[in-house]
Amino acid sequence: NLIDLQFEEEKRFNKRVHKTVEDLKKKREKTTRHIIEVKNVLRYYEGEEAVKTLIQETLNLPFKTQYCIGLSGYHSLKISGEWKSYIGARVKKGMKVLSIQADTKEGKAYKKRDKDELRETRLIPKEKCPEKGELNIIGDHIILYTSEGKETLGVKIVNKKIAQILKKVFELSWEHSESLERNS
Repeated sequence: NLIDLQFEEEKRFNKRVHKTVEDLKKKREKTTRHIIEVKNVLRYYEGEEAVKTLIQETLNLPFKTQYCIGLSGYHSLKISGEWKSYIGARVKKGMKVLSIQADTKEGKAYKKRDKDELRETRLIPKEKCPEKGELNIIGDHIILYTSEGKETLGVKIVNKKIAQILKKVFELSWEHSESLERNS
């Protein structure tokens, strides 16, 4: 009887250990960062945690201006409560943002915080603005990401010439956005 009791206790213990291992595996899958780097020029980020890492990495860049079209990062970070922390760190660092956003309820609320969040936002018609994704140009870094469910992914390209090309496209968009904003 004693051996049977000990055997049952061992089975229960093994069952608890197995469940704990499975729980840990699930947590690891959720938090594992899927980041692939190619020659210090291109980084691919897959999954929500990886894209959060990509966004946070922008704080480590030595540049003082960020050019942004699209999602604003807000929608990616607000879910996890990290948005205010990110904005605070960016403002403390002194990195200004020029941002082109969709003229929506969220876009208007975003723009109202411009002064406090060291940003200048222009609102354009929703149909002219990228949906569920964002483009940022920071110095010689190009950051593209989408944060929509299972398709959450991002790309960072570090290339001065490509960044200059996209900055010129941004400048043209910025100039045009002023007339779009006035007309909306």
